[in-house]
Amino acid sequence: MKKIGSRIAALSLLLASFAAPANAGSSFGVHVTNIIPHANGMVVFYVDASRTDAPACNLNGVVWTVNSTTLAGQGLLASLITAMASGLTLDVGGTGVCEYGGMESVNFIAIHH
Repeated sequence: MKKIGSRIAALSLLLASFAAPANAGSSFGVHVTNIIPHANGMVVFYVDASRTDAPACNLNGVVWTVNSTTLAGQGLLASLITAMASGLTLDVGGTGVCEYGGMESVNFIAIHH
């Protein structure tokens, strides 16, 4: 019986390690105010209002990052540039992970007309 209990506990810990982060930030109806590409492929951008539910690793509520070395990141960057150039509002959803300098990475961007 002890073996079954310890196996269930081990399985529970394993499954918990695959769970989503406790907090993933989000910003709704914001404008992009600044886009700063870095030589390492990370793109830092600012929005005009602070996020909600920021993860503990996030140090600034209006700053997000995108990794432009990936195809997904390049698509997100194109959305950012489009939104900024057009003055459109967008929603930003985070990953709950800060890959670069205490700034949360972006999971999705939705542009509004």
